[in-house]
Amino acid sequence: MHGGTKRRLALATVAALALAAPATARATTYDVQVGGAVPGHEEIDLQGFYPRTTHVHVGDQITFTFAGFHTVAFPPSAPRPRDIDPIPLIAPTGDTPYPPMNDAAGNPFWWGGVVPMLGFNPQVAAPSESTTVDGSTFVTSGVPQSPTFTVTFAKAGSFAYYCAVHPRMRGLVKVSKPASPVPTPAEETARGQAQLQRDIDNATALDEHVDSRPDTSRRVLVGPGTRRFTLLGFYPSQVHVQAGQTVHFTWSGENEVHTVTFGPPDLLASLRASLFAGPALDPVGALPSEAPGSGVPTLTPDTHGNGFLNSGIVEDNSPGDGPTFTVRFTTPGSYHFVCLIHDTMNGDVIVS
Repeated sequence: MHGGTKRRLALATVAALALAAPATARATTYDVQVGGAVPGHEEIDLQGFYPRTTHVHVGDQITFTFAGFHTVAFPPSAPRPRDIDPIPLIAPTGDTPYPPMNDAAGNPFWWGGVVPMLGFNPQVAAPSESTTVDGSTFVTSGVPQSPTFTVTFAKAGSFAYYCAVHPRMRGLVKVSKPASPVPTPAEETARGQAQLQRDIDNATALDEHVDSRPDTSRRVLVGPGTRRFTLLGFYPSQVHVQAGQTVHFTWSGENEVHTVTFGPPDLLASLRASLFAGPALDPVGALPSEAPGSGVPTLTPDTHGNGFLNSGIVEDNSPGDGPTFTVRFTTPGSYHFVCLIHDTMNGDVIVS
């Protein structure tokens, strides 16, 4: 090869690298906040992505910063949030049923040998190997092991994502070719913070509204909220009824799972600690204490030998009010109840 030809090839290579370098240099990182809290309102759990929609270029990254117990999951072939088919958070761990177990009175619970053991779905809990989003594979943070999760976008298009813990908490990334204009990271962040403030205002307003419900109401709202937030409380949290009356606990959010569980304080504390402690969920906390189809249960200090009664884990409906757990009270006294999943959710039924 002649020297001039070599020099021309070398110059062409340098020129090609010089042209390629700016495209790499233009790769930008955007930030999205995942969920949030409201100072002074520990019961408010914000369940949005801020911003809800992010515009980036091919090759750009998004760093998701977790502000609560959430995941980030990009399912394949989901160009719009409504195209997402959520993966169940809780699923059977196999075909093996829970072994028989007796209550405090020595009587067997109904689910022994009947219900398969349940646990966290590993596809939800474990992170994916790839963090590159192109719409062909499932990319997920899993249950976060660090405060952030960063993904790279390898293809132009629209890519919807969601939180596998709160399946109606959804976002969208629109990925453009390098020549197309997109907002700057600062502009997207500012838009997200404006959305965050609107959710704070709406959640605070709903909290104030439902907190005014009278303690004589026999309908208790369980975790009211929207797709954007949940109030992790019972409204009202103290209920006064007469012996022989019923109380209706109605799931009133769109994005959560809860229990309504009665029992002595030491038992409730133990169940909260054991519910998710093993590879399978503790069936005493996860499953209803009464057999399906057995009618409205009556709670007394002697129920199951120690005043125990449980709705089991129940999922919100969307939209509007969801399932209802109805309990009849025939014996005067004070009956404490909690949600085993959320520490802020506690209440009492006072029967006279």
